[in-house]
Parts: sequence; structure tokens; C-alpha cells
Amino acid sequence: MERGMRMNYGKKLRPVQEKTIDTWLGETFKANRNKTAIVEGINRITYGQLERKINQYGCYFKRRGISMGELVVLRIPNVKEFVFALLGLIKIGSIPIVTNSLFGENELKGIFDKTDASILVFYDKDEVSLRIHKGRASRQICKIAVKDIAEGLKEDTENIIEENKELDSIALLMLSSGTTGIPKLVPITHRMIYWHIYGYNQKFQFTSSDSYLACLPIAHKVGLYSPGILNVFFAGGKAVLCSNLDCDDIFAQVEKENITITALVPTLARIWNQYLSQGCRYDVSSIRKIIIGGSLVDESLVTKLIEKMECEVLPLYGATEGLALYSIYDRSNLGDAVGYHYSVSGYEEIRIIDENGMDVLNGEEGELIIRGPFTIQSYYNQEVSMKDKFTSDGFYRTGDKVRWDSTYGYQVQGRITDQINRSGEKIEPREIEILISEHPNIDEAVVVGVEDFLMGERICAFIMAADEKINLSHIRKCANRCTATG
Repeated sequence: MERGMRMNYGKKLRPVQEKTIDTWLGETFKANRNKTAIVEGINRITYGQLERKINQYGCYFKRRGISMGELVVLRIPNVKEFVFALLGLIKIGSIPIVTNSLFGENELKGIFDKTDASILVFYDKDEVSLRIHKGRASRQICKIAVKDIAEGLKEDTENIIEENKELDSIALLMLSSGTTGIPKLVPITHRMIYWHIYGYNQKFQFTSSDSYLACLPIAHKVGLYSPGILNVFFAGGKAVLCSNLDCDDIFAQVEKENITITALVPTLARIWNQYLSQGCRYDVSSIRKIIIGGSLVDESLVTKLIEKMECEVLPLYGATEGLALYSIYDRSNLGDAVGYHYSVSGYEEIRIIDENGMDVLNGEEGELIIRGPFTIQSYYNQEVSMKDKFTSDGFYRTGDKVRWDSTYGYQVQGRITDQINRSGEKIEPREIEILISEHPNIDEAVVVGVEDFLMGERICAFIMAADEKINLSHIRKCANRCTATG
């Protein structure tokens, strides 16, 4: 990569004029009315048609009595109706709670119990949604199926009134990152989304010629706006919605739609590598950037993907709460250790602190904390103390153990509480996972501590292996060779 292009990633970027979602979407619709905005299977939706659908959905929701500021739980997979419903709700000033379409009954009930939401918009034939009847204090839940919306749409949209919104008003609520149990709700404002979109689009050079393949759930931050379908709408490009992760179907779409940008999780990236290593009959040369987020990425995965795809690979480290760091890898830095060198705007304040809240020295490990233009300072409707999540001066505490390396950037070592204590020896699971993953026949490894009567904890590794005959002695030999040469 040329030095000038790489320096572009490190620039500080501040929008000259911040805009609400309604404002910049209106500008996009006006400039790209006849261009394709969404591809979903055989359906192709232009920007003009998308604007009309958003207005129609907004009118329908208003006729159903949904008002400005009202919470609405949205549970729709990667289909065009997700976009219509999300942006229709935002347009009338209600607040969608964007949930995972794979959530079980307990998680969905938990969201209703934690909020005043009394409306659920869901996709057809969703048995879990159909079983939800009551929320907090036995409040009845009004359920709206997508097929009912389609049948209830009217051709006219004369009553649509675009409610005025402040930049710091909540546009939507998303689920917290890395949460077990009932997730916390993250308030995402119009300002936060605009900063994300503006920064990513400038640094990743999104244009109206780009085609974004939405493999990941568009109900997630990566997939929606960090970066995702909203970024490509902002640029006037095309979003291709994918609900089937079969490699033949995906790569057929890549060839047909000239996909230029996509985002994957590490597991899906490994599946791509396996598929491509067996020979790919599709032309995938149009792809220029692949973002990998959702969990930590190792250099072997990045290297294999670059060798097979001949494009930039951008590992992304972030959280719904507002953290977003990334790096860029191509053939010029093939095999380098994975770190996260760049932030989205450059105006983020990032620190690494010890257990006493003091900044550590460069190269030392500590907890990464962040404060910036799109970092939250509290969760939605959170009544309990959040000292473990936010500092007194407004920094979000990631809970991740990180060190700064002047060459590779921020390197994530694991979670603060993930250490395995074996007879008093503190062991980092992430370090062992990296060693195990060096074995040529192991695709993925997860290491945890399990209770042991004599040692307190012992190490347990779960692996995904291409060779079923692989055993513990093979793994130990490989790990010993790596430590000897490393």
C-alpha cells in the first residue's frame, strides 16, 4: 500500500456539519433516486423506491398509534423489511430497540421487562415472537408482523410528518457487546451514527460505485453502521442483503453484484479460506476490502485471506458502546502481528490503565478505556451502579487487557478476568490460543480454565481441526516449536 493512502487512515476527521439520519438520507434519496439501493434475492430496490417504502412504513406505524419517543422492539433478520421498518420508525421519531433475530424467548422477554416497550415488530413465522404476550407489570405486548404491514400499506403517504430531532436525541437502542444473560441497552444518537459514518466513509473511501455485501446481521453495529449498510446508503452505493451463508451462494453474489466491500467474523473468514483453498469458480476480484470483527483475529487468518483474495483485510476491534479501532493489512505487511492502530475519527481519547486507574507505561498491559464523540457515558434506563463500566470522568471501560506497541498498535491480550490460575501461576488463555492456532491443521482454538482439585484450575482447549486424527501430543509439539522459534 502506498504511504499516502496509509496515512489517510491516521487522519483526524471532524464533520463540518453534523446531520440527523433523516437529513442525510433525504440528501441521498434526492441525489440517487434511480440507482439501486438494496438487492435481496431477486428483489432490486432503487433509492426512490426505498424512500417511498420508508414513508409508507412510517405512515403505517403512525396509524397503529406509535408515537414519537415510543420504544418499539424490532426483531427482523437480513431482509429488506428490516431496512423499511428501522428507518420508518426512526422517521416518525419512535425509538427502535434493534434485537438479534436469533434471540430466544428469555432474552426477548428480558428486553420488555427492562423497558417500557409494548410493541414488537417481527418477521413472519417467528414462533418465539408469537409466544411473547406480556412485559413488565403484566403489560400487554402489541405484535406487528411484517406481512401485516405489507397488507396494510397505503399508496398515499400524505400524512407523513417528519418529526424534528436533535442530534443528541436517541435514534435507536442496540444491545451491549459481549454480554451474557439479558443484555444492557446502548443508546445510539443521531450524532454518534453520523460521526461513525463520516469517519469510516472518508477513511475507507466508500463511494457511489461501492457494493456492500451484508453477510453479518444488519441488526449488529458491524453490519449496520460501523461500517455497514448505512455507510453505503450515505455514499449512494448498493447494499446486497445475504441471509444464506453457503459459500457457493455468497461468491455467486460477489461475482454477480461486483461486491467491493464486506464484513466477516473470524469463523466465517476461516470458512471462506477453506472454500477458496479448494478452488473457487467465481470471480471475486471486485472485492477491495474485507473487514473482520466480532472477536479477536490472528495473523495466520489475515495472511491466508490476503493470499487468496488479493485485497485489503481490516481487523476491527470495537464495542457497541462506541469503541472502534482497526488496522490495514495487505501484501506489503503480510505476516505482521495483528494490532489495532487507527481510530475512526482521531478525536477519541484512549488510555491503558492499571488496577488503580493509573496510566501504564508504553508496552505494559492494562485495561483499555476510551472517551470520544461517539462513546456512551451510561446505558439506557440503567438503575444500578456502573462503576465497573464507566470511570468518574466519563471513560468507557472495555474490560479488555491491552498493550500498546509502537509498530502494531493496540494489541489485545484477553479479558481482565479471563486469566487461568494454575497453582498460583497466572496464564493468559489468548496466548495459548495463538500457539495452538499455529498448527497447520487447526482452524480455531478456544482455551478456558476448568476447576481442578489439586491445581485450582487446569487448561482446557476446544479446537476445530481439519484433521480428525490430531491429538494432544501433536498440539504440544507444535506449541513447543513455536515457543522455541518465537
